[in-house]
Amino acid sequence: MSKLKRYDIENHVYFVTSKTLNNEPIFLNHAYAELFIKNLFYCRDRYEFLLLGFVLMPDHFHALIMPKKDFTVSSVVQKIKSLFAYKLRSLGVKGTIWQKSFYDFGIYSEEKCRQKVDYIHANPVRKGIVDDPVDYRFSSINFSDQLDMID
Repeated sequence: MSKLKRYDIENHVYFVTSKTLNNEPIFLNHAYAELFIKNLFYCRDRYEFLLLGFVLMPDHFHALIMPKKDFTVSSVVQKIKSLFAYKLRSLGVKGTIWQKSFYDFGIYSEEKCRQKVDYIHANPVRKGIVDDPVDYRFSSINFSDQLDMID
């Protein structure tokens, strides 16, 4: 079976998902989760993409991103994952952190974007981690003042 081609459309919002290797729940370690979120915002500023929402679950993350300038959705996700892995290795964590590749879904309307934000924020509730999305500290619902808006 052939691999699907990834399309990068300039000034387009993508819903992305990436999982840890073997679904390892490394983000149950809150220090790692906080480091990932700092890394996510650092990468947003460094690689100039818009960050519209995110959630970090124990074994994966979802994010709504819009690459800018010379970056594609693939290069942005690669930067987020590789820089975080580098930072974990500097703390003595060994081995591979992430599964290869990632899933992406092009957002084609403002309504679909709102649906994905709602999905992101409800993820910890659906998984039984919290009863209310605002109680989950590793979600953009608690970072709304730091998120980007589409012009």
